[in-house]
Amino acid sequence: MNKPNSDLVMNTEGWKTINWRQAERYVFKLQKRIYAASRRGDVKQCRKLQKTLMRSWSNRVLAVRRVTVENQGKKTAGVDGIKSLPPEARLQLVRELQQFAIKLTTKRAI
Repeated sequence: MNKPNSDLVMNTEGWKTINWRQAERYVFKLQKRIYAASRRGDVKQCRKLQKTLMRSWSNRVLAVRRVTVENQGKKTAGVDGIKSLPPEARLQLVRELQQFAIKLTTKRAI
């Protein structure tokens, strides 16, 4: 997987050099494994694979790509008023999703 060299540097080349087929293949294989584990009734393995998928860099990048590039509403302004995101902002959004996922997993609902 071609990750950007540095998370600190806004790197548009990082977005352009991502191997999308490889990312899609990795996410699809994980999804297949989750499905197989659920069919077997292996709840522990299923939860473990779901956690892996949620923390996956490929999954986050594909999610951002679907929303900002492929989605039909990509030119529609959201709540923040921004209509479209340049590649630098897309990578920043991936980083923010990573931080959000880490914070989310440390919180426990009682």
